Amino acid sequence: MPAYMLEGYLYVVALLFILGVWGVAILRKNLLMFLVCVEMILLSMTLLVLLGSALFDDMQGQIVSIFVLMLAASESAIGLAIIVAYYRLARNVDLRYVSNIRE
Repeated sequence: MPAYMLEGYLYVVALLFILGVWGVAILRKNLLMFLVCVEMILLSMTLLVLLGSALFDDMQGQIVSIFVLMLAASESAIGLAIIVAYYRLARNVDLRYVSNIRE
């Protein structure tokens, strides 16, 4: 893939990353949105690795991106299981009330 074709994809990567960081910084009171924003950051970095792999015609970047996607999927599964358990206990997913559940 020629380098001039990557510019649009790099804008998408930057937009996904900025939205993810904004969500982690601003929406950190809601546990579910925090998890979605972390996934968005991982997706943007994976897309960046894939773009570098396509630019340099390298297969290792594609293998690394598969591992990152597997890591993100397992992190989502564990995070959602924790959120469901927390919701059953506290009846909300607001992080302001986490310190009240220490018993």
